[in-house]
Amino acid sequence: MTEAKKTCFIIMPVTTPDAYSNIAFIDRNHFQDVLEHLFEPAVRSAGYKPLPPVMEASEVINAGIIQRLLNADMVLCDMSSLNPNVFFELGIRTALNKPVCLVKDKLTEAVPFDTHIMTYHTYPIHDWNIENCRESLTSHLKAAEAQCRDENPLWKYFGIRVAASQKQANLANKDEMVSVILDEIAGLREAIQGSSVSPQGLLESAVQEFVDAHIVSEIADLLRKSPHSFQYLRRRLPLSLSNQDFIRISRKYPDKFKRVPIKGGKRGLALRQS
Repeated sequence: MTEAKKTCFIIMPVTTPDAYSNIAFIDRNHFQDVLEHLFEPAVRSAGYKPLPPVMEASEVINAGIIQRLLNADMVLCDMSSLNPNVFFELGIRTALNKPVCLVKDKLTEAVPFDTHIMTYHTYPIHDWNIENCRESLTSHLKAAEAQCRDENPLWKYFGIRVAASQKQANLANKDEMVSVILDEIAGLREAIQGSSVSPQGLLESAVQEFVDAHIVSEIADLLRKSPHSFQYLRRRLPLSLSNQDFIRISRKYPDKFKRVPIKGGKRGLALRQS
């Protein structure tokens, strides 16, 4: 029986921004050409089956995209032009603590990561058919696989201690998980619409919002029968939370939690009565 090939989901811009329009050799199909002539061949050479982005309805992060972010063995993330949808998808992948490989084109000078966190590869804006260009990207993919070791270096950098999908996977089927994630994305998009948010801020917000929603259900389960101290909750949660984290969560979800004194002068949380 043939072993199933590893998959690599490619997240990238699907439309060419106006800033690229005055550059020679670049047309409206620029990123489609990058996908077909550079990314897909390099991904295959690295031992993966490429899963291309959805080129239609590019402004919508839909259930199909979420399923691929959940299930792909690797995600190749093109940060070129600092596209907001790409950073939403990268935020979700990071929250799931799954491997990612970062790239950008030469036109994109600033990226929202220090290179010591995770290295990224820079590719030219044309001449993707040159063999050594593909080989360089293939090598970068293999290096990212080795660096990630089935985890996400950005996940560790942002201080998250538990992957957002782990508990949820035991409580709901994949369709329900996708529905929850899509609802959370819609809420985050509405919250930041019209504001000036940097790509790094967008990524951190996406990760924090997504993870917080899953932390809340775990805390609520522990408080179901009676209030408990921060110390009690900390010992029983599969992640590292400080007292300030519990205070932040109680302020963020005032309809669900309230801070209460616990015997012995300790601070704690209780569920609000519905």
